[in-house]
Amino acid sequence: MQSTQTVQSAAPSTTQSAAPSATQSAALPPRPEAAAAGAPRPAPPAQTPAARGETGARGRYTVQVGTFTIPENAQRLAADLSRRGFEAYVVDWTHTDGGAWKAVRVGRAANEAEARGLASRLSAEANLRGDIIRLR
Repeated sequence: MQSTQTVQSAAPSTTQSAAPSATQSAALPPRPEAAAAGAPRPAPPAQTPAARGETGARGRYTVQVGTFTIPENAQRLAADLSRRGFEAYVVDWTHTDGGAWKAVRVGRAANEAEARGLASRLSAEANLRGDIIRLR
């Protein structure tokens, strides 16, 4: 039986806070000098839900198949799984002792049952045991 762990999502190139940062111009009021000059404000950079740290309807769960201290080993496993048709990706993970690791995760599932199905498929097709992770 697999356990469900709750962790904070750390998808590649994402921010964990859904709150806009100081660099996002959409969250800042127009500068008085720009408004006075009638200069148009530049459009804020587009962000995907993942970049805002959101998981959306799909993506509340994932399956973690390994953690590595050597980044190349994590990349190699993710590439192998991708060649086999899995949605594999590598995330940074920090252990409670402060050690830096790379975690290989597979897929984004809307619910725990879907994630269990993905873990079963990984076991059957790639001979990997995975842990179901609930993303925040």
